[in-house]
Amino acid sequence: MQRTRIDKISSFGGFALTLVCLALYFAFAELVFKFTLLNGIHSDLDYYLSETFSDDEKEEAKQFMDDLNSLGERAVIVPGTIIHKYKPAKTKSFTINSFGFRGEEFSKKKDDEYRIVFFGNSKILGYLLSDKNTIPVLVQEKLREYFKDKEKKITVFNFGMEAFDLQRSIAAATLYYQELEADFVVFYAAVADMNEAYTWGVADLKPFADGDNVPEIFRTHNDGGSFKSNLLHILYSSFVNDCYKFETNSAQRDLMTFPIPPLQMQYLKDFPPSYAARILKVSNYFNERNIPSLFILPPLVQSKEPPSALETNLMFQREFLAPGVNHFTKKCYEETVREVMELSDINVMNHSGMFNGMEETVFFDGLHLTHKAIGMSADKIAGGIIKILESEHSLDK
Repeated sequence: MQRTRIDKISSFGGFALTLVCLALYFAFAELVFKFTLLNGIHSDLDYYLSETFSDDEKEEAKQFMDDLNSLGERAVIVPGTIIHKYKPAKTKSFTINSFGFRGEEFSKKKDDEYRIVFFGNSKILGYLLSDKNTIPVLVQEKLREYFKDKEKKITVFNFGMEAFDLQRSIAAATLYYQELEADFVVFYAAVADMNEAYTWGVADLKPFADGDNVPEIFRTHNDGGSFKSNLLHILYSSFVNDCYKFETNSAQRDLMTFPIPPLQMQYLKDFPPSYAARILKVSNYFNERNIPSLFILPPLVQSKEPPSALETNLMFQREFLAPGVNHFTKKCYEETVREVMELSDINVMNHSGMFNGMEETVFFDGLHLTHKAIGMSADKIAGGIIKILESEHSLDK
């Protein structure tokens, strides 16, 4: 029988067979990773929760994600505005009202009611949290307890939304405040704004037109993975984690970041004054309408000292996808806080370093807060609102 060296096989059939074998290999690997337990960890998010959440908290988070995924394409745009919002829904873990935001339906304001409305990002929305554990609900409980002897009853509304930056929050506030009959508005934003600034710089968002698509975040489920392929994501994660171990073990120093690219350096200069100007403008807008406003500069992982091992690893992973982003975010936020805190006649709370000194993980996925941190934030926000309400005698008017 005549034998042929394998490196001489050059027929199209042999090449095609090789491709088929590779395709079958990758398909089989994908199925294995999809249907095996991997010690109960199915995604990056599962891992983060396993490291930071109690069993009850993990069940709550799982129910939230199941409910969210059950909605399919869960958001719509508001043509002529820069606002996206949810479709009305009622699930086990959350309710979306007819306005397209979280919470039960509400009627016309009562004479003895004082309404506070929160506008902000997914931390205000309450990502992975049941209704009762969101910041607005916790703040409402604390305010009602503190002012229980007042004639007016405080109601707090949650107009937080995934991917809402300050521009979108302002647009929602100016669009809905009259219908909501708001007495007090709270803005909680900055992180999404800086993420956008790193990529695109400072720009005014363009209103949606009829027929525009909803943002990608509402059309696909993002579990924290970098790729749609389980196999590619596992290979990528293994590579990044090996780099992380080498960096932290060999250097024996704080985690390094890449230098900020030249274009992002210009964005860094532009962002702080622009952000402060937006705050000043909307503050004046509501002052003219005799509605107090409060601006909260939220905590972020790059400002926490010291970061936990998990938080450090998450920042390291992000640096691989966006070189220089951690240095950019930290420096940009420091300058933004300075600019905003210098504004006069503005109610501002600086929470950027509120978790300093806590060695435990606070940002379980690098962005969102653990239950403990949510409770601490709600306490601090309620305290700030109490000072404003007492100083202006708002509940006595």
